[in-house]
Amino acid sequence: MNTTGSTALSEARRMLDAFTSVGADRFHVTFINIREEQTDFFKNRTVPSMRYNLAAWVRRSVTLQPFDLPATDKEPAATVLAGENLIVRPYTPPSVVLVQLDDLEKGQLERVRPAAFLILRTSRKERGYQAWLAVQGGDREFTSRLKRGTGADPSASGSVRMAGTGNFKRAYKEDFPRVAIEEVHPGRILTLAQLENMGLAAPARPKPILPASPLRCSDRPRRLAWPSYERCLDEAHARGRKRSSADFTFCCIAIDHFKRTPEETAQQLMEVSTKAKENGYDYAIGQATRAAEKVAANPRSQSR
Repeated sequence: MNTTGSTALSEARRMLDAFTSVGADRFHVTFINIREEQTDFFKNRTVPSMRYNLAAWVRRSVTLQPFDLPATDKEPAATVLAGENLIVRPYTPPSVVLVQLDDLEKGQLERVRPAAFLILRTSRKERGYQAWLAVQGGDREFTSRLKRGTGADPSASGSVRMAGTGNFKRAYKEDFPRVAIEEVHPGRILTLAQLENMGLAAPARPKPILPASPLRCSDRPRRLAWPSYERCLDEAHARGRKRSSADFTFCCIAIDHFKRTPEETAQQLMEVSTKAKENGYDYAIGQATRAAEKVAANPRSQSR
């Protein structure tokens, strides 16, 4: 990564302005190092607070320091120079929903370009583009339809590295990419009907009927109250998957084998997952609800 503090700050300010132009009025700000350890968290920062602190946060992010990386099944231990990931999660009033379409390749990007108010290049990989849409009257279900209809990552959490700063992941340790703004259209907010007419939303899915079986204390395993989150995380890392994959797996096991409700599972995920702590309860209950739907649709679970 080759960038100066002034260039990084200019890009970060452009990104902040893009979000505020569609109504974002508060932000969660998180610092995570290359070892995926959360090092700082600032909750519900207003726009004036963001503008005041942005220079110091960007300077902190682009300042390189040595990090010791433990050995994995695929790579030996190493020491690398890296900054801290500066990650923001924007929030808007209920009338406008922000939709993050992540891991897009160029063909997918061209489909969503006319609808996006912000387009980012987050890495050099083929699926290294990210588009943000502002939807008037959107909701969680329509967000899911947009992700399915565009082929975007369904597990994208709504948090994003700040433009101008580095994407400090172990996979990129030889040359960390810089998050760059490809395109900005301030104030671009579309309606559900407009997005439907553009063919970006997948058809609505019928909602599954979850089995309503009251649980007794004796229904739960006696040895453990919850599955091991560490094992879920290790498995995700071993398969080269994101932390959100570990969160989803944890929820599936908790609901299927430990007979927990989605609400209980979401609360526990908030305790054990740094990603859930970063993204809030909406993310946690979303993961738990999707897990419950998957478990309910599994014939093996229904036959127990």
